[in-house]
Amino acid sequence: MNKIVIEVRGMHKEVAADSLRSVLTKIEGVREVELDNPNKQAIIIAEDDVDPKKIKEAMAVSDFSVGEYTVEPYTPKKKKGFFSFFRKGK
Repeated sequence: MNKIVIEVRGMHKEVAADSLRSVLTKIEGVREVELDNPNKQAIIIAEDDVDPKKIKEAMAVSDFSVGEYTVEPYTPKKKKGFFSFFRKGK
């Protein structure tokens, strides 16, 4: 999986953010979307075969101005079970 961070221009209101989230979650292979309004970024967790250019194209078609992007490997955090607190030595 990859973590793709894309600079977004035109995301001024919460309605625009909801619209952008809707566009991004429809792309095949996108697993998670987080929008950072103060920093004007979309943080996307996607399968390895998702091309960031495809994401940028989908955003541009939806009238969002797209800037630079970065891609880095993403490893999900392991969730501890409810009772893991009681285990000793872990």
